[in-house]
Amino acid sequence: MISFWKRRWVYGDKIEINEIGKQVYIKDIIDLIKNDNYEVVLRDKNENFIIKYNLDKKKIKQMLLSLEKDDIQYQVEDIEYTKYGPEPLVVFKKQFNLIDMFARNKNEIVYIKIKMKEENLPIISFHLDE
Repeated sequence: MISFWKRRWVYGDKIEINEIGKQVYIKDIIDLIKNDNYEVVLRDKNENFIIKYNLDKKKIKQMLLSLEKDDIQYQVEDIEYTKYGPEPLVVFKKQFNLIDMFARNKNEIVYIKIKMKEENLPIISFHLDE
């Protein structure tokens, strides 16, 4: 899978992903999500977002399964979350219709950052785009 990704490794640089890489990556992550081989890392931002929009595991899975190759923004080398492995992070942004804790419908852009791994997916970021 990694061979499809363009590499210009400079710490913190955003790295463009070619179309073939996007197609391969989205297929791989959807397969892992379908088989429940993912976990949302419970950082403060992620937890606050999940609570604010009352997102349960089923809704989170639906949101992740709706990701498409055109939602991929870029990849970046991971210098913060190396405990999940040396692989780069892939950033997605997608608009979702969500219902907040006051039962108000909101169209929000969600920022999703996934560690590019073959056996499981740590979801490092899952919160509103800033």
